[in-house]
Amino acid sequence: MASAEVVDDLTALIKFNGPRPRFMFELLMSKFDTGIWWVPEHVFKDVEDVAAFPYFDVEKGWPLATGPYHIVAWNNTQKFIDRRDDWWGAQTGFAELPVPLRILATPRADDTIMVQRMINNEVDQTLDLRATTIGATVAQNPAIVTHTMREAPYGYMDWWPTSMWFNHDAEPYNDKNVRWAVSYSIDRQQMLDVALEGSGILTELPFPYYEPMLPYVEATKPLLEQYPTMEFNLDKAAERMQAAGYEKDGDGFWVKDGERIQADIGGWSVFADIGPVIAEQLRRGGFEAQFSMPADHGTRISEGTAKIWLNGHGGSIADPYTTLDYYTGKYYAPIGEPTAQNSRYNNPAYDAILEEMALIMPIPTTPPTWISTCKKHGNLAGRSGRCAHPAVDAPHSHEHHLLDRLAHGGEPLRQRRHVAPHPAVDPAETAKGLSFRRLITSAPGLATNDDEGRACPALVSTVSGSTFRV
Repeated sequence: MASAEVVDDLTALIKFNGPRPRFMFELLMSKFDTGIWWVPEHVFKDVEDVAAFPYFDVEKGWPLATGPYHIVAWNNTQKFIDRRDDWWGAQTGFAELPVPLRILATPRADDTIMVQRMINNEVDQTLDLRATTIGATVAQNPAIVTHTMREAPYGYMDWWPTSMWFNHDAEPYNDKNVRWAVSYSIDRQQMLDVALEGSGILTELPFPYYEPMLPYVEATKPLLEQYPTMEFNLDKAAERMQAAGYEKDGDGFWVKDGERIQADIGGWSVFADIGPVIAEQLRRGGFEAQFSMPADHGTRISEGTAKIWLNGHGGSIADPYTTLDYYTGKYYAPIGEPTAQNSRYNNPAYDAILEEMALIMPIPTTPPTWISTCKKHGNLAGRSGRCAHPAVDAPHSHEHHLLDRLAHGGEPLRQRRHVAPHPAVDPAETAKGLSFRRLITSAPGLATNDDEGRACPALVSTVSGSTFRV
């Protein structure tokens, strides 16, 4: 920015050094779980180390927020979030107060435990469940609904395309031939059928196939023929591995300099369905692969000790730029240093194309200039094999997952669960129908009563999610 000026209480004048058509979308809007968080100046203006600042104090009302709830207690086992009856939104007529008086969030357990708690009416809402368990869960309790109510696929089209990410600074995945070989070794349809019981869609690009994205998807079809991101082909995988200097040992595993290639695929619990399937496919393709969910997974991918992992792209939803930008050199850091976007891909030619994109207003209805720039990017990405991915947009029981493939320029390697929102569901009406009850918890005095000892309706949540009891 060249300058920023406060004109009056409701107006700011911002002048840029050059065109920045996404400024509003990228910096002034919070969407899904991405965006720039606004914080109160009077609290933070004198804080030198924001990361170390304990921004939680019930007596001071911290953290401050503009929503209808505030946190009244928070520890490692539970969070108590109470309704603010003095909420400005209700007082001004902007919106009605929500019905629940208290939200109690507890740590999410594994699927087996969460399913039983849902069936037994012990929780009202849970984070996503695996596609293989949701149907049985819904069938055992008539009060349980999902984003598609009680019908498959029990999810919605998610915004968080998933990929098989690679550490481009670490052997052997700094070799594009190896990255392409990983992609060719993944049978995405089999992964979809086995891990998600078919409840998903396969995608060719690392974006959710939302309507604004479709013109760009259509425009890249010629490139996708040249760089087939969805192709399962062990012969092509073998050609790539041989080009990288590998040969198979007596057990069918790829070996170089006497060592087998390792594919220790890390991931979060949301990948517990597709992770093992992908690992087995890679083993059959000659990689000594396994899937794991280490407790420090986030640290490993940030600092670069992880070499191959499953994760999503919290990026593009209206045009391709945001996701593509995640692979620019501004996010690069040597192994050992933390990163915000973790591929450690670093290519000045690619950066130049993205900077050109950044200056152009995307207009999908008349996109010749923008599309030509996208194609320029796609050709470069396809050659480099930035990321492989099990392209699947699976119905997501919450709000995460797909299978992108940016590693090798657009290859699929992870999936997600999602479906379109149910048109007949009015969230306000659904909230009014929630069945509230008193909760017995391990924190006496905090659980179910207000300051005057009155019974306090509560909504129990396992952080966030998409399976609800109503």
